[in-house]
Parts: sequence; C-alpha cells; structure tokens
Amino acid sequence: MKVMGTYSKKSEDLTLFSNRENLKEQIQNKAVNLSETYPVLILEHATGVGKSLSAIKIIEKHGGRWTIMVAETNHINNWMLEFQKHGKVDLLNNVTFACYASWHKHTQCDNYILDECHNTLNSALRLEYLKTIAGNAKRVIGLTATLNKNQRNNFREIFHNTYFYIYKIPLDSAIEHGILPEPKIYLVSVKLNNTEKYIPFKIDKNKTIICSEEEWYTRQTNLIEKRKKEFFTSNEEWRKYRWLQEASKRKNMLADVKTKFVAKFLEKVGDKKLICFTQSIKQSEELSKGMSIHSKISEDTREELIKEFNSGKIKRIFTTRMLRESMNLEGIELGIMVQLDNNQKSFYQTTGRVLRARFPEYYLFYVEDTQDEVYVRNALENFNKELLTYITFEDLMNKEN
Repeated sequence: MKVMGTYSKKSEDLTLFSNRENLKEQIQNKAVNLSETYPVLILEHATGVGKSLSAIKIIEKHGGRWTIMVAETNHINNWMLEFQKHGKVDLLNNVTFACYASWHKHTQCDNYILDECHNTLNSALRLEYLKTIAGNAKRVIGLTATLNKNQRNNFREIFHNTYFYIYKIPLDSAIEHGILPEPKIYLVSVKLNNTEKYIPFKIDKNKTIICSEEEWYTRQTNLIEKRKKEFFTSNEEWRKYRWLQEASKRKNMLADVKTKFVAKFLEKVGDKKLICFTQSIKQSEELSKGMSIHSKISEDTREELIKEFNSGKIKRIFTTRMLRESMNLEGIELGIMVQLDNNQKSFYQTTGRVLRARFPEYYLFYVEDTQDEVYVRNALENFNKELLTYITFEDLMNKEN
C-alpha cells in the first residue's frame, strides 16, 4: 500500500456530474477510478446506489485474488446472484467468500471486499484482524450504507498510514438527485393505555403489582433513573449493567405495546408486498403467522422464505435483526419499523430495504411522550425533514390507501 495519509468525510456533490443521466453508473465508475488512486476505499453509499456492482467492477479492473467478507452466510448467496445478474460469473474463479466469524482464517489475502464494513468494528478481535490486513493487503474496499462519527474515526486511525478515502453518497442526496425514488415516510404515533391493567411490575422480591401501560412506563422510568444515579455515584461496572438492563426492559415494553397497533395496520394494507422489522422474535412470530426470518430458524428455511418472497409466492416477510443488510429483496412496496434503536443505523438500514420500490412507503411506529421520541429524534437527526409526515395511528387508519 502507498503510505500517504489522507481522509475525506464529505458527501459527494452529485451536481458536479455533467451528465444528469445514468447517475448511478457514473457513481460506480468514479468508485473504480478512485480505487486506482486509493488502496483503501470505503464506499459509504445509501442502499440502492449500487455498492455491490461498484465492487464487482473494481474486482474486474484490478484482477488478482479477492476475498469478500460478509456478516452472514445468507449474504454469500446474494453476492453470487449479483455476479450472475451482471454477467460477471467468470470473476468468481478468483473470489473467495468468508464470514467475519471465521476472519482468523483469512487475514493474509491480497485484496478484500469488506461487505457491511461497519461489522469489522464490532469487537476487539475484529479490530485486530482489520489492523492486520491494513498492513498486509494490497487493496481493501469497504461497503456500507452509513457510518457514524466514531466508526469513521476508527477507520481513519487504523488506516492512518495509508492512501485512504471515504466516498460518501447519503440517502438524502440519492433521493434528491433521483437515484432513489422519493419515499412516503410516515411517523405513526400511538399512546400508552392508562386504564387496562395487565403488565406486572416487580416492586421488590416479595411484591409485584399489575399496572396499566402508562403506570408501568412511569415506574420503570423512575427505576432507570435510580439505577443510573447509583452507577454514577459509585462508578461500579455491575451497577451500569443493572441500569442498562432496566433500560432494555423499557425499550422492549415500548415495542410490545405497539404489536396490537401494527397488527391492525397490517389488516388495512391488504396485499401490498411488505417487510416488517420487529423488536423480538416473539413479536415477529406473533405478527407473521409463520413468515418470520430470525436466528432460531434453519438456514434452509430462511433461504426458502426469501426465495418465496422474491418470486411473489408470499407477500409479507417479517424479521428482527436479519435482512437489514446485503440482501436483495424484490418488489417491496412498503416497510414497517416497530422499534428504532437509539442511533441512525437502524433507520437507514431498514429504509434502504424499501427504497427500491417505484412508490415506496415506510411506516415508523413510536409511542408519544416516551423514550421512543428520543430514539426517533436521534435516528432522524440528519435526515431531510421535508420527507417526513407525522400522523397519529387513528388518522392513519382513517386515511385512504
């Protein structure tokens, strides 16, 4: 690798392309050109811009042996289909696929495609492998839809002695310039019930009371603040774990209370082809009636469900953490997000699944006057607010399709 530290984090100005036609192809061709200058190139492109094809073109341009690292085995099949779709099957003779879980077997390769490269920062062990290939590999091409500031800084630090570039096409920009269709994004507010009592709340080891949703939420929030104060007073790590554990319970509760609302909405949307992202396997199974993809079903069952969805045999697919990355799901018209995380990643990943539709719709459910509003605010901090429509659940159900 050339030793000449450089770094860019600015978004690509798409107005600089003189030809407004075939913008996606021009972006991909620029990625190939950048790969000739920068041995380490991260394509931080919104889902649907064409990161995979850019990577295939880069492999074709430079030749040699390549290792494509993926997060899940399902993603390998998706890559094989990409090579086939673009008539580049012959390149597979010089490509090896491997999962990040077995990266220790693949640290001495010449060239890498790091699919969903943010996954390389998930653990201290993976960081060590990344440092190893930073010193050994001829070329490293990272693919991701979005990186946060800390992740960009991590890559900058690891590749500080390398000619290194981040080529960024964010979701807003891809929509603005017509690369991706302008979606209808609805933020659907629901309310906690304050009359029906059905949720147990443990006061202490000897006493449990039954609460309404609103009462449970208030009590749990007070408990979280108590545990948080205990941690910051003592700075004992086990107290931090106890605090975060209580916060996780609250987040799961907020997701669970939305199940009944999402179920009613699913009845309304009819036979539109959709994907629904849930908080838990239990919730996914409850809503899906057998069309759920998660870690507790076999790989063969997952592949069969994806195949049936893409062929149109089934119109709905439900998932928890899977299918957010590196999977081409055909013909999606509508997406539903039941529970956001406290970051931008989950929003951008799931929205990206939907934006290949001609007239995409995305519905994000949140509980008003709760921590959910904080999650929504954080997730949408840098997103174009003009694309968002806030709507109550009642108005959504009365709205014409």
